[in-house]
Amino acid sequence: MKNRRICKLAAALMMMTMVVSMFIFPGLPVRSATSGLTKLKADKVYTNLDITSDGKKDRFRIQRTKEKEKGHYRRFEISVNGKKAYTYTCVYQNVYTHLNPTLISLDNGKKFLFISCRNGDTHRSLTTEVLQYKDGKFEQVIDFDEYCKRHCHTWKAWPKSVRGNKVNFGVSMESSETKGYYTGDIGMQFAYKDGTLKQNSSAAYVDQDTAKFIIGINIWTYLKPDKKQNCYKLLAGDIVLADECRITPKKLLLRVRRGNIKAWMQVRDGVMDRTLYTKDLEK
Repeated sequence: MKNRRICKLAAALMMMTMVVSMFIFPGLPVRSATSGLTKLKADKVYTNLDITSDGKKDRFRIQRTKEKEKGHYRRFEISVNGKKAYTYTCVYQNVYTHLNPTLISLDNGKKFLFISCRNGDTHRSLTTEVLQYKDGKFEQVIDFDEYCKRHCHTWKAWPKSVRGNKVNFGVSMESSETKGYYTGDIGMQFAYKDGTLKQNSSAAYVDQDTAKFIIGINIWTYLKPDKKQNCYKLLAGDIVLADECRITPKKLLLRVRRGNIKAWMQVRDGVMDRTLYTKDLEK
């Protein structure tokens, strides 16, 4: 009986302490240690998520501007706590049909917003980027278009997972002449450093389920990624298997294997004719 009274008294004291602390420190943010990905929807008002990295719940919305043709848009605007924080408008006469936003949460409480804006009619990516909220505005910190546009005709990227303060992304690129995703599923990793997300290394993995290709044109391979020494020449129609990748905004190289010989190949539009087997990369 005595022990039961002591437990009740301790519980009451703890409750009183919590209530008092709420009145004394009402403005203290509560940071969540949970990291991960949260898929968002356009045109929906969110009030239960922290998107500004201050540990407090924000009111934000990604609002699309409709065109005359149903399901087509040229512009979207992001508002945070009643203020405009970011605007994107398609250039020229382009329109988009798909807008896929994802909130990225790191272990350190920092938040980033992934945006993928595509035209489903032409399969073209109009913008694929990661945004960070700073001083009342969203700033672009990763531009996947810069990684892809020099090497292919169409591309797509998506966040795959979060591990602590590191984010893993998937990237695929398609030639204008290909019948499948010719680079396969390339995995890239970015880590939180110096206040933002930065690419960990140019080295990236290639998913073996999407890495077997038929070469579309004659092309030389190299012994190393620096391309200083030729290795052997691939001919149109050759079958190769890619097992490693080097990717930066300026270059994309795949390490391919023909038989037992491995070499590095510079990727550009038209190099790959098609992949021998692909999987559905819609995320």
